[in-house]
Amino acid sequence: MQERMNGFDPFELVIGILSVIVSIISLRNPLSTFGSVVIIAGIVSIIVGLYKLFSVRPYAESKGC
Repeated sequence: MQERMNGFDPFELVIGILSVIVSIISLRNPLSTFGSVVIIAGIVSIIVGLYKLFSVRPYAESKGC
């Protein structure tokens, strides 16, 4: 499990790149994009959380937790 936690995660790379793009767009026009950035950040956080939950679940079940 420790190897999986410290390894490269391509999903997080894509999320990071998308976050940088969204931040650049929001800096160009902050008043009109603030609400959408908050919604996108919330959705991304939920997706990353679900991904982490389901990627760790098989390890937790095999340990009997």
